[in-house]
Amino acid sequence: MKLRCASLFEQSAYIGGVWVDNTSLPRVPVMNPSSHEIIGSVP
Repeated sequence: MKLRCASLFEQSAYIGGVWVDNTSLPRVPVMNPSSHEIIGSVP
């Protein structure tokens, strides 16, 4: 999938006012609902 503005795509979780990427939590896939393609993951 191509994004028009890739800098807006964040594969982190916004927790307590900060973007958190490196956690011990398992990652959950993020799916495009129209194509069922996995486009990223978040903690």
